[in-house]
Amino acid sequence: MKGTSKDEKAKALPNMWKRLAIDDLMKLQRLKDSITVIENNYSKGNIDSSTMKYLSKAIEANKILIRCIERALDTLTEEERIILDRFYINRQKYPAESVMKDIRIGRSRIHEKKAAALQKFTISMYGPVDIFNL
Repeated sequence: MKGTSKDEKAKALPNMWKRLAIDDLMKLQRLKDSITVIENNYSKGNIDSSTMKYLSKAIEANKILIRCIERALDTLTEEERIILDRFYINRQKYPAESVMKDIRIGRSRIHEKKAAALQKFTISMYGPVDIFNL
């Protein structure tokens, strides 16, 4: 962010954290699935023990990330979790419509709640960021 003003940095950093949070939410299910596939292949003898020793480090790192994501999700209300789930985790083709049907609120309100839930998740996941003292 060299050569940018303090105001530009103030706007860019929250967006960076928001993108990071969205990325973590979107990969949650893939992380779980990859662990299951590796463990199943190992139990079937499709992966030798030396390869599994290497993969076990990746599995453990993925499990830690999964726990962090789930811990941050646990800070949300059920409604907030549903919204983030439909938009990012188990993505629906038309997430707003899916949420509108289940929660019975309007589209603009869904997007407001999505933004608030994402902010709450981001703070729970990474902590508050003092954007002026980085």
